[in-house]
Formats: sequence, C-alpha cells, structure tokens
Amino acid sequence: MPETAAKAPTLWLPKRTRAMTVRAKASIGLIGPSGSGKSHGARQLAMDPEYAGKVLVAMSEDATSTYGEDILSSGALHIAQIRDAEDAKDLLKEIVEAEKAGKSEFKVIYFDSMSGTGDHEMFRLERNPELWISDEGKKNAYAKFGKFGLIFKELQVLARDYVRADVILTATTTFPKPGVPPELCIDGRMVPENFTRLTNVTLYLDAKQMRIWSAGEEPSKDQVEQIKSLKDQSHIEIGRDENGKVDGSYIVRHVTSKYTGEVAAKGHRSLFLRERADIPMILRKIHGETK
Repeated sequence: MPETAAKAPTLWLPKRTRAMTVRAKASIGLIGPSGSGKSHGARQLAMDPEYAGKVLVAMSEDATSTYGEDILSSGALHIAQIRDAEDAKDLLKEIVEAEKAGKSEFKVIYFDSMSGTGDHEMFRLERNPELWISDEGKKNAYAKFGKFGLIFKELQVLARDYVRADVILTATTTFPKPGVPPELCIDGRMVPENFTRLTNVTLYLDAKQMRIWSAGEEPSKDQVEQIKSLKDQSHIEIGRDENGKVDGSYIVRHVTSKYTGEVAAKGHRSLFLRERADIPMILRKIHGETK
C-alpha cells in the first residue's frame, strides 16, 4: 500500500486568540506646528470620493472658520462639537456603541485638535477643583495633571483599540528650532510622553514655501506651465498675491513617518520615511489599497 503523508498536528491556540481582518485599522497621530496644514487633512478627505460624507470631525473651536461654508454645507464633513477631553471620550464611547449596533457608517473620526481639547480640559479641571484637591482641602497640582493625563490616555486607547473606524488625532507642536526637537502643545508631561506610543502611526507634518518666479516678475510661458502642473496635487497649495493673482509661490506639505531622532514620528510598514501630506492616499497605503 502506498505510504500516506503524516497529518500535520493542529496548532493549539489560546481561547483569546482571534482571527485578524485583512484591512488594517489606522489610529494616526498627525502632529505639526500651527498653520502646517493639520486641518487641511480633513478637507482632503471631504474632497475625496471614497471618504466624502463619511468623515466625522470632532473639534472644540468654530468649524466654519476652519473648513469653510462650502465644505460644511455640502455634507462632505460632519461636525461633532466637543469641549473637553471628557466630552471627547463620551463621543468615542457613543461611536463604539453605534458601530456595534451597525448604525455608524463613518470611515474616519478626525479630532481637530487634541491641543484645543486639552485647553478646554484644563479649564474644566480648574472649574471643578473637587476632582483634584486632596481630602484635606489642599491644592494638589500633581493630582490635577495626573487626572489630565489619564483621561487623555483613556481617550487614545478608546480611539486605538475600540473604535472600528480609522481615527486621526491631530495635535499642535512648537515650531522647530536648531537642535531643539518640536514638543507637543499639550499641558503636563504624561500626554506628550505617551502620545506617540498610544497610536499605530504618528506623522510629523511640515510645510515649506517654494518659488518658481520671484514676486513682481513677469513669468515665462514655461514657468506658467510649471505652476499649472502643480494645481491638482492635494499636498500643494498655489500662492496668490493680494489681488488673487498667482504670484509664483507655492506651499508643499510632507509628513515624516518614522522616528528620525529629531521628530517623534512612528512608522508603518507601508509608508516611506517621507510621504506627501495626502491623508486619503496615506490611509489607502496603510490599508494596502495602493503602493
């Protein structure tokens, strides 16, 4: 009789082992100086056919001044008005329950920004000293900042491990100085020290102004064609003068996606060290939908 191959033993798996889905979950920290284009990432999603109408932006400030009436009236972005971190945490819990019930169709939850939410959270603690004053009635700054840090950690864990949609948490950093790494503009030490750790990916955003011709000069035909070629690239913004005329300048935005020793970034296997600051494209790369 022919010999039969020995049957491979079945691999024992602990009860807690679960099958992983092919689609990766993205929990992204998007950090950078004020004005570098963090809010612009939400506009990019709003203008992308795959994401338009399926993005929930949670923010503490006036959305109209940030995104414009054109985007908001179109329904491409939905705004959840939050104030402090406790409010943000409750919003995420509500989203988790809606996802479990099959009610939520949001593909991205976009927090804009954690720095603003942190300001309101510190104000909340100041208004409610019973949350951090000791039993003896003494002020305890250590307890206040501990309370502040713990609620942010819980917020980030909810975003990373429980919400099924992709979550993008933006935060403002100080402007870079020679030899001084940028720091998160969030009070205390606990949040800045743990922000990158509690994300899957942390991207450091920077913007640089470039010029094709000098201000006041008349451009050549080739220069005009050159700046026209930049028009439809979402990580590039064409500069205009006070009369609305193209002035030869443009702003180009990139993200650093890996720790370089200078910025607190955190990489992903699908991202290069430097990527165009195109949030829809970055999400597609993380999900393995594009190279």
